[in-house]
Amino acid sequence: ASPKESMASVCRMISNDLRDEIQNLHPLIPQLRGFISPYSGTNQSKSTDESRMLQLENGQERLKYSFRVLFRALNSAFSPIVLVLDDLQWADVSSLQVIDYLISDIRNYNSLMIIGCYRPEEVLERGILMNSIDILKETRDKYSFHVTEINLNNCQLDHVHEMVMEMMSTDDENYTQELAEICYL
Repeated sequence: ASPKESMASVCRMISNDLRDEIQNLHPLIPQLRGFISPYSGTNQSKSTDESRMLQLENGQERLKYSFRVLFRALNSAFSPIVLVLDDLQWADVSSLQVIDYLISDIRNYNSLMIIGCYRPEEVLERGILMNSIDILKETRDKYSFHVTEINLNNCQLDHVHEMVMEMMSTDDENYTQELAEICYL
């Protein structure tokens, strides 16, 4: 099969796996519209006021479940998956719960690595992020996952200058000094 046919097959498989969850994810991940039909496999029946209220009450649980189904579907087509989340110091409780829900999915047998980055100087010691990390450390054996912490120091100006020189493919330090100083700030 050609790459285009293979991708179309993967998109159909993901659409089929997601079914009703697609409509929950489209507002948050608009890029899904590019390769998954927004209502493929969904039941288009009209909601009553009572069912709308129930949907609102269960919205967070439904959203967490939708992300879990999405990652199961993606993992069945592409494995391993590495999910990189930056600036977690700004994450709210709901977002951190979605991460926990993905990690604790014992029905996803494929490899999923989540890399979370945050600025420790902007995180409260007993804030929601540190509490979530502590909970992950406590539950890692139950769900068979690893938690590894890597503390990185800030780059110094000379390190930034080296990276700028490398990206610009030059050995002329004078040529890149001003740009390195701007990037360093």
